[in-house]
Amino acid sequence: MKKHKSMIILLGVFCVLIASYFIITSVNKSKEKNAQATMVTDMVNVVALDYQTGDTKVSFVKEKGVWQVKGKPDLALEASMMKEMVEGVKKIEAIRVLQGIDDLKDYGLEEPTYTITLQEDTGKKVTFYIGNATGENYYAATGLKEMVYTVSSSVVEALKFDVSGLKDAIQ
Repeated sequence: MKKHKSMIILLGVFCVLIASYFIITSVNKSKEKNAQATMVTDMVNVVALDYQTGDTKVSFVKEKGVWQVKGKPDLALEASMMKEMVEGVKKIEAIRVLQGIDDLKDYGLEEPTYTITLQEDTGKKVTFYIGNATGENYYAATGLKEMVYTVSSSVVEALKFDVSGLKDAIQ
């Protein structure tokens, strides 16, 4: 009887350990999936940036370590402006991921305020859109606008710059 009791206890402990293993594995996978889903953009070495807001369209490229307006290499471009812009948009973390989106108009994403396309030196591209403000944040989407996020207002601040010196480059 004593052996049966010990065997039952060991079997119970074994079942608890196996169940714990599966629960912990499931939780970790869920956390990894959520961490990946919160990145709106996650670029490393950006070498091209297409920028559009309203009627203003301009493309920037980084050649030989220097940012310039695409097709206009002699047009002076303030390096700090480009550094701030690229740093502000190359890694954007979502504050919230919205579920059940019906109409992009509700978020200002049907005709977004900003459309930005980034390209890495590897050729990887990502396009993201910024729409309406929502409190201190903004609505955003990427690619085909299948998911809507809220992002920090610092993203929009990074996209604001003085285009007066770029009048010849704006399409």
